[in-house]
Amino acid sequence: MDICFAPSLSADECIDKVNDNLKLIQNNRFFKFGTDSLMLSAFVDRKKRKNIAELGCGSGIISLLLASRDRAEKIHAIEVQSYFASLTDRNIRLNGLSDKVYVYEKNVVDVKGDIFGHEVDAVVSNPPYMKMTSGKHNVTEEKLAARHELYGTIDQFIACAARIIKHGGDLFIVYRQDRLTDILVSMRNNRFEPKLITFVHPDPLSPPSFVLIKAKYGAADGGLKVSEPFYIYNSTIKDGAERQYSDKMVSVLENGYMAP
Repeated sequence: MDICFAPSLSADECIDKVNDNLKLIQNNRFFKFGTDSLMLSAFVDRKKRKNIAELGCGSGIISLLLASRDRAEKIHAIEVQSYFASLTDRNIRLNGLSDKVYVYEKNVVDVKGDIFGHEVDAVVSNPPYMKMTSGKHNVTEEKLAARHELYGTIDQFIACAARIIKHGGDLFIVYRQDRLTDILVSMRNNRFEPKLITFVHPDPLSPPSFVLIKAKYGAADGGLKVSEPFYIYNSTIKDGAERQYSDKMVSVLENGYMAP
């Protein structure tokens, strides 16, 4: 464990204290750790697995949260961009998790199961949500890759998961609800059967912000459950008043787990 690791920071970087008493080096020029990543890490069930892989790890926050919660003996974090692969490595060392989390600078289109020497028990991913032909393109390549399918389409992310996962393994993914059809079709085409869907809303009066999906590799068709909507806040913003987190969100923040 790198208990004495003292990272040097660039002018744009800072160290933030985040959930589970973790410290996270983040860059102020790029997108920071968000609610979708927090919710995905809490969506992973409490079953401890031998090996988990994360596709497109960014700063490494999801892998770090899963490691701090002892969700797996080993977690393999895959990231195509050199800066973020290095950032993940620094965050791993900063939190003393080098014996649990391993980072690989790879594009998902090139990743196969033998990169780990074995197949993994589960895959988690917060992939880019937008097609290259849609939305406003951001100025920097890093921001573009965070939101758009610059380095891999959703089909390529799901196909990668299928190449590296064991039969019966679980896929946990967060995605935009307006592309739900795309991801469900891709899952079926790659032998993943969706088993649980949870729509996450800002509050009871707002449409969902994103959707969480659990799928099983090689499972029989059918058996899909749609859980009750998950509300982050109890109410909408009104007259600038501070909103209160819902009881379920408090549980996520305090316990790191989303009850089904």
